[in-house]
Amino acid sequence: IAASAVWNVQTPVVITGGGGVLADYIVQTRYTVLGKLVAYRIVLNIIINGFAADYITIFLPVPNIDGYGEVAGTGYNIGAFGITGSIGTTLMTIYKYDGTYPGGDNTNIVLEGVYESA
Repeated sequence: IAASAVWNVQTPVVITGGGGVLADYIVQTRYTVLGKLVAYRIVLNIIINGFAADYITIFLPVPNIDGYGEVAGTGYNIGAFGITGSIGTTLMTIYKYDGTYPGGDNTNIVLEGVYESA
């Protein structure tokens, strides 16, 4: 993967657990590649949650080298709350800090981090 001096923009695929789907949302990934490091910022705005539950999975912009990594972020809905999760080879799965579903109507989730690309 060639190094990139600019931030790339991508609309990733979003999947939720529990067999539900997000009814209305906007998501955008901004990322840059520096050597084998991928720095990313993902913003997910859930307008109407619908029947989504359990967890949220977001596909990575560039594959992860070994399928291991941590996710950190913040969710906003009435108050702020921590987001945690893990990075796999091609996707990340996120939860609220206490292991519960992080979404809901009018919730904004911001994830930022760095991982090693394949």
